[in-house]
Amino acid sequence: MSVVNISHIEQLNMKEAAALAFAEFGPGFVFVSTPVEFVIAEYSNSGITISDSVAEQCFSARYFSPQGEVRWELTSGSTGDCVVVSESEFKSISAQSTIDISGTIKHSYLCWGEVTSVDNGWSRIKSGRTSVVSIPVNADIGDEIELQTRELLAVSKEADGNTYVVDELIIGFSKVNG
Repeated sequence: MSVVNISHIEQLNMKEAAALAFAEFGPGFVFVSTPVEFVIAEYSNSGITISDSVAEQCFSARYFSPQGEVRWELTSGSTGDCVVVSESEFKSISAQSTIDISGTIKHSYLCWGEVTSVDNGWSRIKSGRTSVVSIPVNADIGDEIELQTRELLAVSKEADGNTYVVDELIIGFSKVNG
C-alpha cells in the first residue's frame, strides 16, 4: 500500500513556491492564473519562465511534475499559502498528514482546440472558443492534446469502509492516442 503526503505552508511569494516545488520535485511545469490570462510555463532551479508582469498579476499557481504538486494561492499583498502533495516522501519539508492510498485511477482530459504550430517541444493549441495556449508536448499540427492526471483513492474508516478520492495530481500532457 502506498501513501500520499500532504503539507500546508503559509506566507510564501510565488518565486518561493517555485523554489519549493523544485526542491521537492525537480524541474516541472506550472499553471499560472492572472485576471487576464492563463499561462503554462516551466519552472526549474533558476525560477519560472514567465514575464514579470504576469508574475505580478498572478493569483494562483499550480506547480506540477510526475512526482507531485505545489499549489499556491495569493492571500495578501504578494504572499500566499501552499499545499504540497506527493506520493513520495518530502525532501525539504515535513508531512503534516499522511494518508494510506488504496488505489489510483488515471484520467485524461481533452484540451480545447487543436495544434496550430509547434516550437521546440511546445505545441500551441487554439479553437474557435479559446485563445492560443502553449502546452509542453511535442505534437504535429492538427493533433489534439490531453491533460493526464492520477486520482488517489483511500478507504474511509469513518464511513463504513467506503472509498473516496483523496486528491487528483497532474501528471502532464500527451497527444490524444499518442
